[in-house]
Amino acid sequence: MIKVGHVAVKLPCDSNSETSLKLLVGQAPNLKPANLELVKEISKPGTMCIYHADIESSQQGDNGIVIDIALQNPTNKFVKFGPTATVVIGVDEIMAGAEAKMMGNKSMGNSTG
Repeated sequence: MIKVGHVAVKLPCDSNSETSLKLLVGQAPNLKPANLELVKEISKPGTMCIYHADIESSQQGDNGIVIDIALQNPTNKFVKFGPTATVVIGVDEIMAGAEAKMMGNKSMGNSTG
């Protein structure tokens, strides 16, 4: 479970630096749109724009627990992603005990063969 993190996305945008796509965060199926902030200095309106969103889990309030991150096209229009479209997810801190909850009785490790 992500306690604190951030997401940077490079997505197609219109001449007003708006994208039709939504970045959803939460715990599926209860995902909510993240607040995407335009990074104006390195965006190119009308082609590709870079957006940033801080994500944080909370046990209370509207944010809830963040486990899943998804990109959604809520329109009926086809969206073409160029070769530089990108999603970068940074996890700064996970919730205490998250590893045990997610893994259950499974052991962590590398297995080959």
